[in-house]
Amino acid sequence: MLIFLYFCFDKINSNKKIEGEIAMRILCIGDSNTWGYTPETGIRMEKRWTKLLEEYRPDDKIIEEAMNGRTVTAKDTIVPVRCGIDTLPILMLSHVPVDLVIIMLGTNDLKKQFNPSAKHLAFRNRTIY
Repeated sequence: MLIFLYFCFDKINSNKKIEGEIAMRILCIGDSNTWGYTPETGIRMEKRWTKLLEEYRPDDKIIEEAMNGRTVTAKDTIVPVRCGIDTLPILMLSHVPVDLVIIMLGTNDLKKQFNPSAKHLAFRNRTIY
């Protein structure tokens, strides 16, 4: 699993907060783990990690951008829009301004249909840095 954080340090390091103002806008990009998919039922979990983050950081705006089956770099021929590296600029621009981006992807890149090898995955994942 790849977890990548992008920070806007000015906002994170600032302790100044105006009454009623959102402290930070945090964009969470991920796959079914972020969406909260339950394998047994297919129903979305209420206690997914993004909701726990909301509880932990009540002054922040937590933005969920989750899609079941999303990959980091693997191209899904059935649903091509699931490739995270291709959609990342669109997702980030659609939520501007953003102070922190959390990307939690990688599990689906291991699917047999993508014929993954450790060396190939490591090389592909370096492309997002």
